[in-house]
Amino acid sequence: MVALALVSYAWSAPTGAAEQAEPRAVSCKLIRNVSQLQTMQNNLAGSYCLARDIDAGSVNFVPIGDFANPFTGKFFGNNHVIRNLTINSAERLVGLFGRTGDAVIQDVGLVNVNIVGTSDNNGWVGALAASNGVDDGTTVTISRVYVTGRVECTGTGCAVGGISGDINHDTILTDSWSSARVVGTTHFTGGAVAYVGIDATLIRTYATGQVSCGEGCISGGLVGLINGTVRLSYGSGPVFGGMSSSVGGLAGKQDGGASSTRQSYGAGAVKGGDQSTVGGLIGTLVNATIAQAYAVGWVRGGALSSIGGLIRRWQRSCWRKRSISSCRSANWTRHNMGPHRPMPMARRSPPSIPWSPAASG
Repeated sequence: MVALALVSYAWSAPTGAAEQAEPRAVSCKLIRNVSQLQTMQNNLAGSYCLARDIDAGSVNFVPIGDFANPFTGKFFGNNHVIRNLTINSAERLVGLFGRTGDAVIQDVGLVNVNIVGTSDNNGWVGALAASNGVDDGTTVTISRVYVTGRVECTGTGCAVGGISGDINHDTILTDSWSSARVVGTTHFTGGAVAYVGIDATLIRTYATGQVSCGEGCISGGLVGLINGTVRLSYGSGPVFGGMSSSVGGLAGKQDGGASSTRQSYGAGAVKGGDQSTVGGLIGTLVNATIAQAYAVGWVRGGALSSIGGLIRRWQRSCWRKRSISSCRSANWTRHNMGPHRPMPMARRSPPSIPWSPAASG
């Protein structure tokens, strides 16, 4: 027998909207255990609600949705948690959801995850979702989710993020956080998301876990590579990259004229291997917009590395003036910035990001 429930949830209109939307009620199938969670695979367009906290540690979970058949339904966590989610898979998409499109996911915590992707064929790994967004004009919305535990990819060319491997094609990830330890190899690695695509937006989201990857990777405390929009977000965990990597406290790299980072910062220690590009905020910046952003973490690099307290391509004074491989980016206003002036934001005053781990209960 299928259990259905009417669940009320409130949605607030954006600031400046003419009116507030009224609470709505949705009909959804109740999920009470890991077996029922797994059967979401049988109806990828369904609506689902967690009825209680779930322990998923007894199975090697199979991701919901794939490249050919993404999850296009709705998943309401109702502020419950899924504990001990365990996935060890050689598939290209590894996460609670393999791929989503035209989906809504909200109000759920993934606690003490153990996620490992082993694909050598351009795999994507994230605790909540491996890949989000389909290029068909639809929108994916992910809000108020959090992750703790460990998320790892061991395959060559595998991209990994604490919450998601990527957000792409009109995907919005908002009001979320991850403290998961994230381990990658030679591709994009991010504390929350490995890759933010051109039409995607990450807002009011942060990551505090340690992030590390191997030779030639792009690694950031919050995001590996930004091609889209990041606002009111930060990374505060330590970030490490191997030889010839691009490493940053917020993002390893930001690339593209349409990409922008605003009112965000990096606060973790950042270290790159030999011949790396390392920045307290962003390792490599290419034709992109940065506004009201700063960094306060230690920045180090190995032999022949290029190092910047804020952004390596903008600020070179740390390694030029001091001639050492370490600088404190909280002191960047002391150095000659050349044609680039310090940004008009108090270095000790982070942007307002109201949602915190304590708020999750």
